Order: sequence, then C-alpha cells, then structure tokens
Amino acid sequence: MTRSSRDPWNKGRRVGARRELSKEQVAAIRSNLQGDQSGHDLCLFMVAIDTMLRADNLLQLRVRDVAQADGEIRDTFPWKQNKSSEPVRPVLTPPTQCAVRIWLRDSGKQPDHFLFTRTKPTEDAPISAGFYREIVKQWVKAIGLYPDEYSGHSLRRTKAIFMYNRDVPIAVIGRLLGHKTETATLHYLGITDAIACHSAVENSIFS
Repeated sequence: MTRSSRDPWNKGRRVGARRELSKEQVAAIRSNLQGDQSGHDLCLFMVAIDTMLRADNLLQLRVRDVAQADGEIRDTFPWKQNKSSEPVRPVLTPPTQCAVRIWLRDSGKQPDHFLFTRTKPTEDAPISAGFYREIVKQWVKAIGLYPDEYSGHSLRRTKAIFMYNRDVPIAVIGRLLGHKTETATLHYLGITDAIACHSAVENSIFS
C-alpha cells in the first residue's frame, strides 16, 4: 500500500501509546547530549520534556516565543495548540532555560528564527516531525532502550506521568497538557478502570 506524503506516519498501523522515559533514563540521555557541540539536541530534548507540547507545536516554536527582546529566557509563555486550539502555558524550568540560552548564544539565532533547525541555516524551516521522531529513537537506542517503543510523543508523556506519580492533581496535569477534561487526561496517562480498581485493592484502608 502506498502512502501519500500528507498521511500520518502511523496510518494503517496499530500503534499504542509510546512509552515514557523514567527519571533515570532522562538523566542518561541528557548526559549523552551534553556532549553535543552545537547544543541543539540537548535544547530540543529538554524543551520537549518541560513544555509537554505535541511535536507539531514544539517544532513551530520561534526564538521570540521563548526569549524576551533583551535575550532573557522566559520561564513560561502563552501558546495555542494546533490540534485543539486550546490555550496552554508551557513552562521552562531553570535547567532548560540554561540549555536554551546556550543554544541561542552559539547558534546566533534571531527572534523570528525557528528554534529547532539542527544543522540547517539558522533562518531555515524547522526540522520535520519525522526527523524529530528519528532523533528521539537515536537517543533512546544510545542508552539501551528499544527504539520502536519510543517516539517524539514519549517526551510529551514523560513529565506528565512523572508528575502524576508524584501525586500532582490530574486537573493540574491536564491544564498543562491542554486537555479539556480530566477524563481525557486519565486516558492519556493510561489510567484505565482496571488500573484504578487494582490500586483501590492494593491500598485497602483496613490493612
């Protein structure tokens, strides 16, 4: 079956949710990427995890979205999602702000430039979603993970699931992800009725 260039990469395939990364795996990839001379991939990795943006939104970021006119890196910024048009306010934590600052300094990018162009000229179009997906697979393979289980969406899920496991309220996580309902967030995190029931049994108040 042939596939049009407009078709999604997973058309006609049965594909489940991509696996998230653990805190230890994030640390391992980050350590590997700190050897990246340009700083691009480290910046991409950290911004993807912190902002929890979908790939199509992440790759549309421009320098002016994450940096003020004086060059100071923002800790948060407004964004309207492409898929749902729901507004979100992605966050950049201090370590990620540092990675962005280094990439912008070394690349010489200007406010109107797309943030993620890798080896392209600084004023060029951003890397594609397909290329981003392949980069992520390279990163996870380098730390011994099976690349077919991961994609760019793994980075969007990573911090959301990390926060959930640290008892951050579902409503807060859903707001950061840009979900309209808590049910959508629960489904996204993989919290099914079976998992909820199992948790209730494992946490008997009478034990």
